[in-house]
Amino acid sequence: ENGELSDAMLESAAAYDDHSLLELEGAVTPEELYMLKLQVFDGLTVLEISRRLGISVSAAKKRLQRARDKLRDPEK
Repeated sequence: ENGELSDAMLESAAAYDDHSLLELEGAVTPEELYMLKLQVFDGLTVLEISRRLGISVSAAKKRLQRARDKLRDPEK
């Protein structure tokens, strides 16, 4: 894949209808939500996430950090 989220990926992220995930939807992008889901709920490593999304490990790290930063400070 070229790093963009497919419909299947978005559906997978949306399948987690846990209240805490629903609260995150407005704070992070769909891609960030998907990546956080993969890391936190599915236990994937940054390397595994980068391979699944077709992006570099560095890009995956940066995007996950950006998502965590948004959760700490929603103004970002």
